[in-house]
Amino acid sequence: ANSGALRYYNFKDGKEVNGQLFFEHVFFTHYYSFISREPMDFSTEAPEDSSLSLMSRSGIFDLYDRFKSFERLWRLIAEQNFISLHNTRVKHHTKTPEELYLDILQNRPMVIERVPLYMIASYMGITPEHLRRIRKKVVTSCSACSCSARPFSLFSTVFLILIKVMLVIN
Repeated sequence: ANSGALRYYNFKDGKEVNGQLFFEHVFFTHYYSFISREPMDFSTEAPEDSSLSLMSRSGIFDLYDRFKSFERLWRLIAEQNFISLHNTRVKHHTKTPEELYLDILQNRPMVIERVPLYMIASYMGITPEHLRRIRKKVVTSCSACSCSARPFSLFSTVFLILIKVMLVIN
């Protein structure tokens, strides 16, 4: 994503369930589908105006052949995505909803600022009403919160620049 936001979601028992939220300067792929060539088991949506750079599977393999270091870079991206997914799942399984909200507020404030409440609640695995109660409690107990936005991943930015340079060279 060059700018904007992406989310992936599916439906469980007729309800929308958000799996992950992504913002600008990140690399987004469904790695399982990329490797297996099977369709994704979820849908992808841009909940706000977004600009994306797309690359086909064959385009990626072409870059593997033309630039040997690209394969290593792709592996490093896959490793970073795995770590991020793992950390997200661990947080969702070990933190209370209030702890998870505080973690999002501290480490990913753009989620709070840019994603509709019902999507955040779904992402956290709670109802919008439960999230409203948590938000009210956090606001009253933290009048001067020191939350600050983390800059986007330098790794992702460098990766996007390298891809653009490689494509311009050829």
